Amino acid sequence: MYIVYVYADTETEWNCSEWRCHIPSVALNASGRHLAKLIWYQDFARHDQLTWVREHCYAADVIFVQRNLLFPEMWNACDYWRGLGKIVVADLDDGYTILPPSNPAYEFWIANAQRLDPPPLERLREGLQHVD
Repeated sequence: MYIVYVYADTETEWNCSEWRCHIPSVALNASGRHLAKLIWYQDFARHDQLTWVREHCYAADVIFVQRNLLFPEMWNACDYWRGLGKIVVADLDDGYTILPPSNPAYEFWIANAQRLDPPPLERLREGLQHVD
């Protein structure tokens, strides 16, 4: 099996992507029976421009998209690969609708500190319509 993990974290916030994408990919690759590749979500969204992203996604049996299903570019990429028969699933690593103010992610998901319109939770609900 070939799995592509579309990870969300940048170098400065690297945490969940380590546990939910990197470590599983290392284990799969070490098995000798399965393959896994990590692709940053912004590169995945540019699949139409990046040959290496297309090559890996064409080969994939399953594409896991970690949480960043918030923008039309991501929705379009998910729709594209689903249209080619790929299984595309969302990997959500938090209870976004119930985050307490003490959680660092609260400012983004609940308080909408970036003033996204529509807000992040609404965007995520839409994004979930573009995965299996």
